[in-house]
Amino acid sequence: MYRKNIVNEEYEKILNRLKVFKQQYKLTFEDLEKLFDYKKSNLIAIFGKSRIVTLDRLKGFLAETEYYEQTYREAAEQNLIIDYLRIRFDEMSANDVLSKILELPDTHSEDILCFRYGFDHVFKFGGREVITIAYNGDRDTPNCILQLSGDGCRWFENLKHFKNSEDWKRFFLNCYSRGCKFLRFDLAFNDRQGMLNISSMIKDIEAYKYTSKFKSFKPMSEQKNGITAHTLYCGSYRSQLSFCIYEKGKELYFKGKLNNPNDSAIINRFEIRYKHEKADCLVKQFLSGYDFVELFYGTISIYLDLPYNCSFNKFLVRNDIEVSFKIEPKPWDINSSLNQMIKQYGVLQKTINTYNPRLIEDKLKDLKVNEKILRLLQQND
Repeated sequence: MYRKNIVNEEYEKILNRLKVFKQQYKLTFEDLEKLFDYKKSNLIAIFGKSRIVTLDRLKGFLAETEYYEQTYREAAEQNLIIDYLRIRFDEMSANDVLSKILELPDTHSEDILCFRYGFDHVFKFGGREVITIAYNGDRDTPNCILQLSGDGCRWFENLKHFKNSEDWKRFFLNCYSRGCKFLRFDLAFNDRQGMLNISSMIKDIEAYKYTSKFKSFKPMSEQKNGITAHTLYCGSYRSQLSFCIYEKGKELYFKGKLNNPNDSAIINRFEIRYKHEKADCLVKQFLSGYDFVELFYGTISIYLDLPYNCSFNKFLVRNDIEVSFKIEPKPWDINSSLNQMIKQYGVLQKTINTYNPRLIEDKLKDLKVNEKILRLLQQND
């Protein structure tokens, strides 16, 4: 006797999982047709609930998604990147660093009055503060600090056509030959497979299921639209070495940079922040023959152990990670420059109020103006 297919609670759950799968991996119905070996028109009807199939058929689709997810995650690239640099040059001017260290032309650049790290000027490229040089007086006065943010490191790799860690090694050797000192160096592991379970790591630390050299831990959580993002800080802000472990996709979603946290290729990020002597020591070890993968995992093994946390232990046994240079820098546009200008203006206005107005006027007279930004602004008027 013919038995009509029905929709029950289990059917609804499986169908919802299939919908989440389709959205998470940004698949079209053409993609699902190939994956499930089932007609596109029928799949559209099934997802729209205008066609009901057997529960066994739906379970078969689900089994195919599980295989797809496993294959996808195995193929997803895990990478370790240089995420932040701050280098001091006591005997070099900003112009020297530009020409002899960065080896970049003075193009689409500008100088702004900005008090940072004890300096009163900042030189930056293209209206964005991703690669900056802080200095006093004028650009020919010795003593300055070069800073590259995460985006700055990506831009620099792109501009210089870096291919591997040997390119960075040559850059660091050039820096040392000019008498530099590394003040900060960040290494970041991009977890694209979701190996790290940060909430479980926080629970283990709160339950004292760990051994560590760190004296302080600061777990944080943030909620938005029913989504909770977890962050774990290991070590204080003033420490020469600290960890920051957080859910990158959710962070980008909370900042309004993504419509959905699942749209991020990077699920979690594990950052190690080396400062002062620790930063200088890291670079010297790299130049002496160690690679960044060894140094990254070696640092973790010395400073933190979570013996009962499966995700953390799985993360530690990964030994096929390489320094990656495949993350493309974000494109330059006028909106990013305007956002930077707005942020700077707020800080600058407060700073100006504490100084002699005549001093400010004298400083402003000699400032260079970024002609590219002016032209773009005039076009938008």
